[in-house]
Amino acid sequence: MRATIKVAASLFSLFLMCCVRVIPAFPASEIAVVIDCRGDGLIIPSKSDLGVRCEKGLVVNPGDWVKTGPGAAVTLAFDKGFNNLVTVKENSLAVAMPDGYFNMDLLEGSVFGDLGKIKSNRCFRLMSPAVAMETASGAWSARNEGAYTEVSVFRGTAAMTGMNPDGSLKKEKKAVAEGYGIKIMNNSDPGELEPNSEPLTAWAMDEIAKLRATRQTALSEMSENKLKIAEPPKSVFGKNSKVDTKIVYGGQEVNLEEYLSLEKNKVSGKVPSGDHGK
Repeated sequence: MRATIKVAASLFSLFLMCCVRVIPAFPASEIAVVIDCRGDGLIIPSKSDLGVRCEKGLVVNPGDWVKTGPGAAVTLAFDKGFNNLVTVKENSLAVAMPDGYFNMDLLEGSVFGDLGKIKSNRCFRLMSPAVAMETASGAWSARNEGAYTEVSVFRGTAAMTGMNPDGSLKKEKKAVAEGYGIKIMNNSDPGELEPNSEPLTAWAMDEIAKLRATRQTALSEMSENKLKIAEPPKSVFGKNSKVDTKIVYGGQEVNLEEYLSLEKNKVSGKVPSGDHGK
């Protein structure tokens, strides 16, 4: 969906020695599952601009979009034990497992992750128009503000690098340790580290507690056969599910259909398997 990421295989091969080692992401064959949702949330299957209303147990396949409205939130589990959770916060748009390398592409809005038990020698990777992030564990938040992305780390360590307009990666890499955050402007190298504020840290601790309570509820519902994992319907979802969102693209707002067309036309050569074009 984004321009071909030619250097993905060596994302952090020259990364700082103090940071997490280079480790592969979850296999592309794995899926994510919705374990909690509230408010106006949609799952938009790959190669479609029609969405299905979010429900617990809904499977999110590689390349599917997650859209939330005001006051909404969708929590995804990226492993069968529900140990690695990411919440797509309100007024956000993200793509799950967009290309077999990254686990999430944050197009707009914000997400919060709590990664408790990633498989040995694996990691979680997030990208936005401004940043590529890699972490082996821990809790973090990311917010795409259009012209820049802010990432804050509350537990563990994350590796950051900037993104070029063609989707390739900047050369400068930076480790963000627990208790710090960073702002990366679009098409720029990582900025300076800043300590997380006390209000932000308090908010993050509350988010972690919520996610862990959500995990316990989901596990209980699974054991009682109340949470059933299901693929989204294959049929057209109707006019009321038509996606209507605005995305900042090239300095101006475009709707989803225009964005898909522009992104698809921008890609040269082989389009990644996670492309969300029609």
